[in-house]
Amino acid sequence: IPFLEDSENNMEDVIRKSKEAGADFLLFSPGLTMRDSQAEFFLKKLKNSKYKDIIKPILNLYKGKMQPPSDYVKNLHLKLLYHSEKYDLAIRIKRWIPSDYRKWNYKISELLLNKVYLDNLKTGKSNKTMMWAGLNLNNLEESILDVYKRGELSKLRNFKPEIIKYVKPYLDKTKELRQRKGLDKFL
Repeated sequence: IPFLEDSENNMEDVIRKSKEAGADFLLFSPGLTMRDSQAEFFLKKLKNSKYKDIIKPILNLYKGKMQPPSDYVKNLHLKLLYHSEKYDLAIRIKRWIPSDYRKWNYKISELLLNKVYLDNLKTGKSNKTMMWAGLNLNNLEESILDVYKRGELSKLRNFKPEIIKYVKPYLDKTKELRQRKGLDKFL
């Protein structure tokens, strides 16, 4: 909550204590939303509390919008990212990875989507092409390893040269890429 919980010391304390309590990750959100009756309820509660002095600064920050301005959120996220890294707390939940042909699709998708998320936190800019490449990869009906072996990554939706360049080192490292299948296994 702006002006109550967003101080540098408070954020660091929360993250440090979360790590000490065994937290595996920390999720960021844009902060308090001020929409319709939710905003009215929150402001009424503040008005009747010892924190009534922050009502005006909050209203000035939000300027009638539902969320705080992007520069406030970006600054907050940079601080959270700094402390998350300092206390070795992940900022994304590790996703479930299937053991079938989708395994590497999901791994590479997670790699791309994590990069988009982290870059967005650091710069405030989102790489939509990379985001859609990651999302589309989740629905690919064959393994990305097979597509890569055929030299056809560029045929995948949103797989532009910069994305191929980014994922290629990860694909090259996979043991599955070098495994032989079927009769080739024995020859």
